[in-house]
Amino acid sequence: MLKRFARQKIVCMLCLALFLASLALAGCGQSPTQQAVAQTYKGKPAKYVFLFIGDGMGMPQINAAEIFLGATASADSPQLKKLNFTQFPVQGMMTTYAADSFITDSASAITAMASGHKTNDGVINMDPQKKVKYKSIGEMARDKGLKVGIISSVSIDHATPAGFYAHQPSRNNYYEIALELTESNFDFFGGGGFKQPRGKQRQA
Repeated sequence: MLKRFARQKIVCMLCLALFLASLALAGCGQSPTQQAVAQTYKGKPAKYVFLFIGDGMGMPQINAAEIFLGATASADSPQLKKLNFTQFPVQGMMTTYAADSFITDSASAITAMASGHKTNDGVINMDPQKKVKYKSIGEMARDKGLKVGIISSVSIDHATPAGFYAHQPSRNNYYEIALELTESNFDFFGGGGFKQPRGKQRQA
């Protein structure tokens, strides 16, 4: 139980870091007004940006964790105990519902997070008609000369990590996603292997 709770805490922290990375790289796809605001920053650019994603993590899960911590601290009265990342000076929000459903899956959710576009459930970085490819924040960073790495606790061709380098009409196109990984020119990948390393017809 304690080990599982520790893993959940790590996932939550990863989610926050992923969001902060999106903020740090936001200039890659900003509107003219946003770019003008960003250009007023006079400090040093970030040396490293980490973007962490907690699977299935949203405001209700964060709120539940704060309620739990508050109850652990004091059972006398209801209270919230803020998590470290909910005390940061800057926070933002995004929606991850799909173009065809309020109940998102990993593919449409990561498309919203990585590219800023809505698509149907099951689709990775393409429009709902599966004709237009969306550019991800990872690709934008790469094209700006930044080094990009993807690390995942699941297979590296799974929908969430794939959302930063792949563009597929189906999240189940694991072999095609793996081929896109090799063509991404990202600098580092680490994960739980490939689901179809030899193609669908040769899995036995």
